Parts: sequence; structure tokens; C-alpha cells
Amino acid sequence: MTKDSILLSLPEEIIENTLKFIPDDDSALLDISLVCKKLYRLSNSPLEWRTRCRRFRYWDPRHEYQKKVKHPLPAEVDWRSLFVERIYSYKRTTMLLNEIISSPVDRIKKFNKIADLGYDAKDCLAEHANASDDVEDVLARR
Repeated sequence: MTKDSILLSLPEEIIENTLKFIPDDDSALLDISLVCKKLYRLSNSPLEWRTRCRRFRYWDPRHEYQKKVKHPLPAEVDWRSLFVERIYSYKRTTMLLNEIISSPVDRIKKFNKIADLGYDAKDCLAEHANASDDVEDVLARR
């Protein structure tokens, strides 16, 4: 019996619970969906993606997040695309902030790019502002 067949032989509830431990900032959940039809179906559950979206506190108005949360049929909302867009914004904000901290070149342009992300950048900036004291550039992040 191969490792793949052992994983796929587990009950779907166990696989779904295991998928919840995959970090949001990683593309692993997207990659898992490419393995086979069963994992595609389980990893693309609208409720799983909605749960991941709910971890973000701030939402740019263009997403109409509150309207989507109140939608009578949550499965009809494209939560996966919304999540992917937020993760992209999060990674983009982190990259720009790291560049601002590491180099004085084009800082204003980079700040403007972060501002263009709107409220989507706020979760990321709040996390960086609360960086632990052992981070090398903690004062710059705060």
C-alpha cells in the first residue's frame, strides 16, 4: 500500500480536519487540490475557504465582504478567489515593507503601492507592527 493510498483511505472528515492545519500564508492548500479529484473536492470546499477568509479582520470595501458573509447560500460565493486575492495582497505588502526597511530607494513609491492595496494591507501591517522583540528590525516594523 502506498503512502498516497493510505492518505486517501482515511475518512473524509479526518482529511478535512487535517487540511485546516495548513498555514494560510502558504500555497500548499492550492497545491494539494492538484493531487487528485478527492483532494481537489475536499480542499475546495466553500466553507473551508470562507473559514480562511474570516481570519482576516480588515476588508477593503471593493470586496463587499459583509454582503458575502450575509449571503443566504455561502456555497455560491467564490471564497477561494477572495482568499487567494487576500493572500496575494498580504504577500505583496510584506515584500514592499521589507524593501522599504532594507533600502531607502523609492520608499515613497513603495508606500503608495501599499496604500493602493487599501484595507487589504491593514492586517499585514498590523501583524508587522506587533512583531516580537527578537526580530532584527523590530523598531522599523513598529
